[in-house]
Amino acid sequence: MNGWCQIREKEEMLRFFWSAFAALVLIMEPVFAKSAAELPLEEFFKTYRVSSLSFCPDETQFVFVSDKFGHSQPYTMPVRGGEWKPLLQTEDAIYSVLWCPVNMDRIFYSMDTGGDENFRLYMFEIGTGVSHAVTPEKSRCDILGWSHDGYSLYYNSNERHPRFMDTYRLNVVTMKSQRVFENNTTFSVVGISHDESTLILSEFISTTASNLYAFDVNSGMMSPLTSQENGEANYEFADFSPDGRQLYILTDYESEFMRLMTYDTESQEWAVEYEDEWDVVSAGFSYNNKYFYIRVNEDGVSRVEIRNVQTGDELQLPPLPNAEVIPVGFSRSERYLRIYVMADHIPGDQYIYDLETFELIKLTNLFDSSELKPDMLVRSELVRYESFDGTEIPAWVYRPAKLSWGRKSPVVIEVHGGPMAQQKAGYSPWIQFLVSRGYIVAAPNVRGSTGYGKSYYLADDKKWGEDPLQDVVYLKHFIADNYPEADTSKTVIWGGSYGGYMVLAAMTFTPEEFALGMDWVGPSNLFTLLESIPPYWEPYKEYFYREIGNPSIPEDSARMYSQSPVFFADRIVRPLLIVQGRNDPRVKVAESEQIVEAARKNGKQVEYLIFEDEGHGLRKRENKLKAYHAMYDFMRANLGMKRTDK
Repeated sequence: MNGWCQIREKEEMLRFFWSAFAALVLIMEPVFAKSAAELPLEEFFKTYRVSSLSFCPDETQFVFVSDKFGHSQPYTMPVRGGEWKPLLQTEDAIYSVLWCPVNMDRIFYSMDTGGDENFRLYMFEIGTGVSHAVTPEKSRCDILGWSHDGYSLYYNSNERHPRFMDTYRLNVVTMKSQRVFENNTTFSVVGISHDESTLILSEFISTTASNLYAFDVNSGMMSPLTSQENGEANYEFADFSPDGRQLYILTDYESEFMRLMTYDTESQEWAVEYEDEWDVVSAGFSYNNKYFYIRVNEDGVSRVEIRNVQTGDELQLPPLPNAEVIPVGFSRSERYLRIYVMADHIPGDQYIYDLETFELIKLTNLFDSSELKPDMLVRSELVRYESFDGTEIPAWVYRPAKLSWGRKSPVVIEVHGGPMAQQKAGYSPWIQFLVSRGYIVAAPNVRGSTGYGKSYYLADDKKWGEDPLQDVVYLKHFIADNYPEADTSKTVIWGGSYGGYMVLAAMTFTPEEFALGMDWVGPSNLFTLLESIPPYWEPYKEYFYREIGNPSIPEDSARMYSQSPVFFADRIVRPLLIVQGRNDPRVKVAESEQIVEAARKNGKQVEYLIFEDEGHGLRKRENKLKAYHAMYDFMRANLGMKRTDK
């Protein structure tokens, strides 16, 4: 009798459980309908960028650029956050903006035409609403920064000769420019003394070697600060000491990684100031030398230390979201510290830390979607795997939070550009969209990437389409072995610039490995790539010769031929999509058109999407959405996905 009662009791409990579960499902159904998987692509791109923040003279406002309403345009905002006020509207994107430190009415900005990267410098007068061009048409200008007193703006320009970037000083009172350094080789200005009497010059030699010089502006004399006599090394200027006697310099001399050293200009002695097991990427003083900061790139994440110079105490930053926190600059008064915060679920918000009140002020909330929330987004995991030769390769992997019933996850491998660059964790609308649709996305830092020591970034020299491509192939194998939910027979490879080249290499040199490829502005022919580089890159051809090869050397030429996908377009057996900007100055439109023509001539399936008003990559929101919609439709059609997988 007791046993029978226990059975009936269990049956009642089960009925209650299933009734409660069914009710819970009904209650939760509307929530599921608003999951990331149900949101259209556009919602993931309802984020915007804010960059180039610059204080006004009295530090009550910022000027900055943002693409919130389309392409990058300038706005002002109170220093403690608040309403955005547009400064001006231009057809083309504005890339950088600076508020004059000594004139509240003047703001300087740079802008190109249609993505051609021939940036011109302009001065905008707030009172009149009129812009004045500072540099001439058909030249390129790169802004260096302000003199210490704020009355001079330094910039580089190739207006004298298309190949050479000279350095100019613009007097912001008279608006007259003066050439202070004529460059006829691979020099560039990387530092300006407080009294403007000395320029620090960097001489590019190769990817593993550079030197620093002190240039006397008054006499025109140049004095070497470093040499390559005791071994190849890179030297990067960081800052002057407060008394001007010492130079803070980053170098990988006798080291795999960049470390911070000081050079005494009187005794000519070197001393190690700071070293780590990772690269020190920047260091320097605040405007009045109250603070000194050191920034380290630790496995793709910034680690920053800021100290009070007088007390030696470390500046403690306030608690922030679980993300990469990057202090990016002090105001001139040293009251405010600008902080940039980014993570897979944070597009890159800007904060101000008031060092007088210890108040943390959030300036931006870069999600512009009312439906997509940070807690809907997945976090990446950093993995390491062995490639074909035992080299350890790091990669970021994004996995769907919830899998579709009865279906394994297709895989997308994204290869970064450069190749001397580094894939980091951070919000990617495209990656998060794909993951919400059930894809696994992996982003490797193949050999040739920066951040892992100089031996690693040199490991791809003259091996394009060979060892680095095998790193991608072995990532596919790693995913197959370690992620049981992955369907690696449906692996997509995609990337832009150098990553685009890797896509073309995969389609031609490992034609059976990937289900399809999607290339953005990737070179297909290493010979024409070298022939068509912008004129201001001509002095740096030695870099390309070391990285890719010198076509005048028979051995290099033969290798370059074997590594150029365009000559092997007949091997393409999988679907290929190519995206290109008509005005690309780095990877000319011919790089895409010649492989499209060669592949189609051989009866291969190639889709080609060209944007007439874009350059090296897509900057306009409407163009980005068009391209990503085309990419997703292309994937869905060629991977056999259902039309409901939107």
